[in-house]
Amino acid sequence: MIYELNRYNEIKFDKNYFVIGNSKYYTGTIISVRGQMLINKHFGVFLGIANNEILIIHNFVYLSKKFKNKYNSHVTICDLTTFAYGNTNKEVNIEFKVDSYNKELHDKIIERAIEASKKKFNLIKNNCEHFANYVVFGTYKSEQIKYYEFSSQLFEFLSKSSYLLVNNPEYLQKRINSIKKRIISNF
Repeated sequence: MIYELNRYNEIKFDKNYFVIGNSKYYTGTIISVRGQMLINKHFGVFLGIANNEILIIHNFVYLSKKFKNKYNSHVTICDLTTFAYGNTNKEVNIEFKVDSYNKELHDKIIERAIEASKKKFNLIKNNCEHFANYVVFGTYKSEQIKYYEFSSQLFEFLSKSSYLLVNNPEYLQKRINSIKKRIISNF
């Protein structure tokens, strides 16, 4: 089941929590599954249960041939199986647990999701983890991206500095350390 964000008011929630073992996870719990494409994990936020389906709000990416193979993003609400790319055997990870229901948080998640849905997807600045953290906490943050950011900066540096690399290994190490420090200090 997939709901467009603009049809959110049509969803009739039966419960605002789901249970795994002895633990209850309430609206706002951030979950992840193993990602596809370039992202290690795909993140979403638990909204509630409707029609016996666990509903997740998330920002997913698709490749659009209409727009010259550029990645587009789309915020949607879907069941857990759809969120896990149709794979019912995928392991679901709890990234952040909400211990009790909070109506204000529920409303804030929807409000922020509508706002965030207007931003374009960007692997470094606006991916699914940024989205999940923003709708729950109000802050765009992605822990997994710092490794990609380091790799891309390192690749750019290496491609521009091949002469220096061959002739000055100390300079190379100094630049690598500088890039690491700058990225780590941002988190």
